[in-house]
Amino acid sequence: MSIPEPIFGGYLPKVIYPLEWDRLIHVASVSGCLSDGPSPIEGRLAYWQFNRARFYHTEEMARAVLPTEEDADRGDSWVHNAVCGEDPAVAMFGYWIYPLLFDQPDGPRRIDLNAMFDPNIAPLPAEPPIPAWKVLGYDAVAFENDHGCWGCSPLTCNGYVTDEDGPRPVNRYGLLRTPEAAFEAARLFQAEQPEPGTYLVFRVEVPPDSPLLSLEPGKATARPP
Repeated sequence: MSIPEPIFGGYLPKVIYPLEWDRLIHVASVSGCLSDGPSPIEGRLAYWQFNRARFYHTEEMARAVLPTEEDADRGDSWVHNAVCGEDPAVAMFGYWIYPLLFDQPDGPRRIDLNAMFDPNIAPLPAEPPIPAWKVLGYDAVAFENDHGCWGCSPLTCNGYVTDEDGPRPVNRYGLLRTPEAAFEAARLFQAEQPEPGTYLVFRVEVPPDSPLLSLEPGKATARPP
């Protein structure tokens, strides 16, 4: 099967925590388990403007969910950490999703991503960043069929990133360096089921001025043409 082009899912700001895991510095996995995504702030509606993949269609919409210093005492831990956390407390991400579902032993199958998610929410694709952002890496992510949304990233959520026999090559952000490595990881996770469900592969991008790029100079790549 030829690899189809990924579809842009949207933007999401996340709190990035410093870690002391082996050679990891900051986890930038798609999952929110070790890098929190937004949560509602009382009195503000911006949070609820996400599309069916739980991302935001434009960078402007994604930035509208960021808390201010005035919100620090009004929200949950995500709000507090986004305002008061260590640098880089918050990073903006762009997510591309490959329209392949890893749900069977003999390999992935092509899917309609819009049909995978809640049909009552705004559809994909979103508007990709122009000019192109930098590719930070790739992640194999569990798809929670019962909730119609993505879930855990076994690389970081289940410790595969520190397993000598785990998927490689992994970078300082807890992401795989190539899409091929991410596809192999998705096949492994589908077989071993560290998190129950099926699996999708994401390409993770950041803007050219992202503070994360300084953590592993020269390793982020340009978006494929």
